[in-house]
Amino acid sequence: MILIISQIEFEESTNKVIDWLDYYQANYLKINGDELIDSFIYSLVDENWRLYSDKFKLPPPCEISVIWNRRWVSNPVLFQKSHVFKDEILNKENLNYIRNEYTTLKELFAYYYKDCKWVDPIENIKLNKLVVLEKAQSIGLEVPKTIITSEKEVLENFIKSNGDVIIKSLYQLKFITIDNTAFNMYTEKISLELLDKLPETFFPACFQTLINKKFEIRIFYFFGQISAMVIFSQLEDATKIDFRAENYNDLSIKKTPFLLPSALNEKIDALMKELGLCTGSIDMLVSNKNEYIFLEVNPIGQFGMTSVPCNYHIEKDIALKFIEMDKEFYERKLTPQA
Repeated sequence: MILIISQIEFEESTNKVIDWLDYYQANYLKINGDELIDSFIYSLVDENWRLYSDKFKLPPPCEISVIWNRRWVSNPVLFQKSHVFKDEILNKENLNYIRNEYTTLKELFAYYYKDCKWVDPIENIKLNKLVVLEKAQSIGLEVPKTIITSEKEVLENFIKSNGDVIIKSLYQLKFITIDNTAFNMYTEKISLELLDKLPETFFPACFQTLINKKFEIRIFYFFGQISAMVIFSQLEDATKIDFRAENYNDLSIKKTPFLLPSALNEKIDALMKELGLCTGSIDMLVSNKNEYIFLEVNPIGQFGMTSVPCNYHIEKDIALKFIEMDKEFYERKLTPQA
């Protein structure tokens, strides 16, 4: 059986894969991350944990061919479950408490299925993107000059030595949902005017050189298969720094399929294997000097934005790969051991 761990909202790409699994009448089960809280019983029996659900029949590990590890639970779900007090400070404390409790249940679920094939394992998708930059550079990929600092003087010297810079989050961009509307954080240029307004010290942040680019590239990697798309973000002022700029209509940005150089494909494949990942979305750009610059990889990144504009049909390919893995799994079980 194919087991899919997803979340109840903001998962259109995953749902399209499930549509293909339904079309091919595949043997699968989808579990939403919030059901780990609401629908499971965890019982320690005879020195082993067992998981049960009254909602559906949960297959034992020996029947699972592959687990597709997508997003588990959305922040709005945790927010709703934690905001039970009239006092907002208590609600914030409760949110942190519930998030930690949920993470423990998630880790127990993964432990129960630890002997199964995961795409990809929880421990592998917990990437430190700053460490990934080092690994990418060691493999031979070009990366922007990068510093992390909390001192205005250090940042000022970095700008004087390297030119304009951008600021990025150390961890990952965060979606903030207000009244069912999602707001996105994005990369921003540090202007001299902003630099003058900064205090002498501030919370540590990641700063990178601002690269004059021809276009951006979004790549989806899946078991060695690379699907690349050019994003012509430089055609509009609103998207020159970050094509995800707030309040900009993504549908109006020109996109097209793109064939990467074979040597670059090999480096991307080497990096993903070094990170222990079978799948992920990779952001790169091409500079005005025709340099391919690696930015980051998101192990559970959305692929619909690459698949749909380029007619790659990635959703179908993913479904067929899992069906193939499921078939091979049962063939191995039926083959007598020598």
